[in-house]
Amino acid sequence: MNRRVLIICNSSETGTFFNLLSTLKGALAVNNSVELLFQQDLGGNRIVRLARLIAREVKRIPKLLWCDTIVFHSVVWVQFPSIILSYLLLRRIVVIHWDVYPITIDGKPLSGSSRKLYERLERFLVGISTRIVIPSEDFVAFVRHHDLSIMPLWPSVALGRVSGRAVPAEGQPIRLAFVGQAGLTRGLPQAVARLGREASSCFELHIFSPKPPEEGLSDIAPNLRVVPRGYLGRSELLAALDEMNFGLISLHPGMGQPGFPSKTFDYVAAGLPVIYTGRPLPAFAALLERTGVGFALGEAAVDWPTTLQKTRSGMPEAVRAFAAETELDPKTLDRVIF
Repeated sequence: MNRRVLIICNSSETGTFFNLLSTLKGALAVNNSVELLFQQDLGGNRIVRLARLIAREVKRIPKLLWCDTIVFHSVVWVQFPSIILSYLLLRRIVVIHWDVYPITIDGKPLSGSSRKLYERLERFLVGISTRIVIPSEDFVAFVRHHDLSIMPLWPSVALGRVSGRAVPAEGQPIRLAFVGQAGLTRGLPQAVARLGREASSCFELHIFSPKPPEEGLSDIAPNLRVVPRGYLGRSELLAALDEMNFGLISLHPGMGQPGFPSKTFDYVAAGLPVIYTGRPLPAFAALLERTGVGFALGEAAVDWPTTLQKTRSGMPEAVRAFAAETELDPKTLDRVIF
C-alpha cells in the first residue's frame, strides 16, 4: 500500500531534528511516498513574522491535501495552524513526542509564566492528534493520550565505527568525553560529584562545548580533572573521541521530566561506551545495559578495571545489538506510524 506521508520538521536543514527526520523519511520511503518540510526562520518584527507565518501555512495547504498521514514532532505548538487544519481535513496526525514540558528542576519550572499559554496549546494539540509516539516507557506517565506507541530514538549517523580502545595504563586517568551544551539541565556538577565517590579511580572529563565549563567544576572532586576542549568540527571531534574511554551523558538528578538523550548515538557511532548519570531513566538505562553499549551509574561503586576490559572487548557486538533495537525498518514503521 503506497501511503502519502508529509513530515514537518521544526528546525532548519542543519539541525539535529532535520537529520533525524531525514533518516525517518528514507525509511518510510521504502514503501510510501514521503515529503519532508523543514522550518525556515520567520524573522522580523511581530507583524512581519505573522505575515510570513500566514504565507507559509497557505503554501502548505496543497501538501496537506496531498497527504493522508502527517508527522510532527515536539514541540508542536509552533506548528499549530498546520495541525488544526490537518485535523479539520481528517488527516492522520502522528506526533513524535521527544520532549515533555514544562521543564522543572527540583520542582521549579525553568520557563516563565508566559509559557503557560504555550503549554496549554501543546496539550490541546497533542490531544487532537491521532497517535503519539514516545521513545521509551520512561515517558508513559508524562504523556496522556488514547493511542500511545513506543519507538526508540533512532540513529541518524551510521553506527559501528568501532576502533580498538586501549585500556589506560595503571595510574593513568580514565578519560570521559562530554559533548554538547552544559546547561543547568545537564547536571554536570552532580555528575562530577558522583564520579568523585569513585575514590579509588582517577578521571579526566573532556568537555567539548562552545562555552567554557562552569566555574568551580574542577574543585568538586579531587580525583577528577576537567579538560575544556571547546567546539570541534565533526571530523576533529571523532578523532578526539578515539582518545576517550567513555562518553558521559548526564541529566540533573532533580529534573522532573524524562528524556532519551540523542548524544547516545554519537558516542555509539564512534564506538565509545556510554555512562549515564542523573535523573532515573529505567527504560533508557535498561537499553544501554541490555545491548551492552553502556550503563547507568547507580549507588554501588564500579569495578573500573573490569568494566574497561569488558566494554573494550564487547563493544562491536554491543553496537550491533543496539542497532538492532534502534535502527528504523519498514515493519516497525508500519506498526508505529500507521
